[in-house]
Amino acid sequence: MNSINRIDQMSRMDQRDPGLKGRLARNIILWMIVAFFLSLSYCLHIDICFFHRITGWNCPGCGATHMFLALLRGELRRAFWYNPVLLILLPALCVVIGDIYIRFLKTGFVVPRPWERGLLIMVGVLLIAFGVVRNLSAYPLY
Repeated sequence: MNSINRIDQMSRMDQRDPGLKGRLARNIILWMIVAFFLSLSYCLHIDICFFHRITGWNCPGCGATHMFLALLRGELRRAFWYNPVLLILLPALCVVIGDIYIRFLKTGFVVPRPWERGLLIMVGVLLIAFGVVRNLSAYPLY
């Protein structure tokens, strides 16, 4: 019996969650890789939007990189011009995604609360509607 308990305990140790520090380190590395490739694509003027590449239409997120860079420079009017809907929804998205992300770092699980799920669905519907409207001929292009 004793050897079975030790084997069971060792197998549970192998499946142990790395904890907050491990998840945080992995996420920091992941975000650094994402930021590197986004900045590289921006500097080299490479179109990374697969939707735009395949269809030739602007997706709801087109202009988001330009919008964030304009925000970093303090150019709020230009940021609004690149992607107005995403700029307006940005504070709500930051709060909800930040809350979910912090809970993930603490617990290791991603479970949005009902109000967060509803808000994310509403944001998704608004972004899809914006994606349709921005591809109409009457929408001004940047």
